[in-house]
Amino acid sequence: MWNKKFHKSLGQPLHINGLNDNKLIVEEFAKHFSEVYDKAADTHSLHDNNSKTNDITFELTANCISKLKLGRTPGPDLTAEHLVYAHQSLIYHLSLLFRGMATHSFVPQAFAQGLIVPLVKDKSDDLCSLNNYRGIILTPVISKLFESILLNKCEEHLVIDELQFGFKKATGCQCPQAVFTLQPVVEYTLMLEAVQHLQPRWILLKHLTLLSTHYYFGL
Repeated sequence: MWNKKFHKSLGQPLHINGLNDNKLIVEEFAKHFSEVYDKAADTHSLHDNNSKTNDITFELTANCISKLKLGRTPGPDLTAEHLVYAHQSLIYHLSLLFRGMATHSFVPQAFAQGLIVPLVKDKSDDLCSLNNYRGIILTPVISKLFESILLNKCEEHLVIDELQFGFKKATGCQCPQAVFTLQPVVEYTLMLEAVQHLQPRWILLKHLTLLSTHYYFGL
């Protein structure tokens, strides 16, 4: 995976922190990313006896499976294609699994596993520095499916600020609303920088005018 991800795209052997052995580089990345990992505090989930777990139906599961994106890099288990092209009996058993998870407020430990892939932040920067890499996590596809089902059931209760444009359906950072919101901020910043840049010259000009006046009147 290391060769596929980096050697082909960068076209040259890579040394990370002076290491050129693939195994040692992987261990170095594992150590690096483990230092930025922040474990969430353990919280006990409360059972909601009024929750409609029966809403996780065969049809809902099948619909969420059909929306999975194909051709993506797999996580530690399966690909989306395994679910999309599987027999319908699998959808039935997945529905039972998700319904049981919602009923008992339990998530398998495997859902917490992921495959971390380092990506270059800036190819013009030092490619041998660990700080020039960010990690993305490839999670299990069944976990993604469960998250999609939960999002489908809870989407109406999730309120997003109207000023958020990124990571939002049907919007983006290049949409007219985002540009309209950002433009006054940029214009104000540029104006403020211009005033700060001219301020020392304005003070110097006032001092020169005062000295010229004193010299003219012989003061």
